[in-house]
Amino acid sequence: MAEKTPRLQRAQDFLIEQVRLGPVVKRIGLLLHARLDNGADAALSNAHRLQTMVREAADRTYTTFRSHLADFSDDTQRITMEFFFAQSNRLTAPEQVALFLEGNGSAAVAYAAARQRKVPAELQAALVEHAQWCPDAMRALAENPQTSPKTLLPLATHPSREVRIAVAAHIGPRMRIEEPAVDADKRSVFDALVDRYEDSFAPYIIPVCKDSEQLQKMFERSTMTPENAHLFTDNPYASNDILLSVVGSNAIGLLPGGRGVKERARTLVSNRLGDSGPTP
Repeated sequence: MAEKTPRLQRAQDFLIEQVRLGPVVKRIGLLLHARLDNGADAALSNAHRLQTMVREAADRTYTTFRSHLADFSDDTQRITMEFFFAQSNRLTAPEQVALFLEGNGSAAVAYAAARQRKVPAELQAALVEHAQWCPDAMRALAENPQTSPKTLLPLATHPSREVRIAVAAHIGPRMRIEEPAVDADKRSVFDALVDRYEDSFAPYIIPVCKDSEQLQKMFERSTMTPENAHLFTDNPYASNDILLSVVGSNAIGLLPGGRGVKERARTLVSNRLGDSGPTP
């Protein structure tokens, strides 16, 4: 039977066409048509034959995939493509690490390795050790909800602001989840972000901070916008000193929404002090 899909002539032509259609190389589709003439009963009676057929089809699919990769003359393109399909091809962690090291030095390879749905711990460690120079790969790692906190720790001080923000956006919500096996590692990442606090971390780590001293440290380093002040006043662990500072801030009161934040802070500190009258 004639092939329904034209063979790939040149890898470069293939990539150019995929760029025109959308994101680079979304997938290589291989259609498998299987016909079971005798319905469910035949499938049950021929279970072994069916398993063999599926296994052979999987082998043919992988062989065809490898033959497509052989058309890519550049090793970087080939390795990048292998990482796109690492999960479906069930590459083991050691195999993925070896593949990454083979293409070490390529931003495309590092990014493809880091943006997988599930990056093996061994590959995470290799990426952090050998590819910190690639911000896109490090940000992809930080944005992945399955990335280990141990991997995130060195990224909390990464030179790229985008990578640091991605770490804060990852660890903040995760601090609300009980994960006994990694809670200590999560705390280390959180503490590192507090020690190097910047305003871009505020919406992620201020709401989940339960340490009044850490909140005070972050407050002293914050630009007092109504948005930041609101984050502090909404945190029940914020000290009276923080609330009083918000109440007494003339700058906040002059900005849109600032007056409402000041009134909220005034009400909160009045309730804490048990004073029904206005707070000076």
